[in-house]
Amino acid sequence: MLCEHTFVGTAGDVVTLWLAAPNEAFDPLLELIPPGGGEPEASNDDVNFPDDRNSMIDGHVLLQDGVYTIRARSYRDQGTGDYVLFLVKSQ
Repeated sequence: MLCEHTFVGTAGDVVTLWLAAPNEAFDPLLELIPPGGGEPEASNDDVNFPDDRNSMIDGHVLLQDGVYTIRARSYRDQGTGDYVLFLVKSQ
């Protein structure tokens, strides 16, 4: 499973991303891809393994202006299912 979502960010914005798989349908992995692509600027697999396998990027300061991509996928590309994704952005 691989899904991508985009948002516009400004350097210095602070973002928190949370990816949850209800009923633990799969082990979610969260990646924040910078404008122009390339390696993730931030990523997270487990908030608090083994108790909470959901993913969170908390209080990340954006490094560039532009369109960011949030990549939501399953760890090791194993499993599929419903998920919930939250984005909170502040300046």
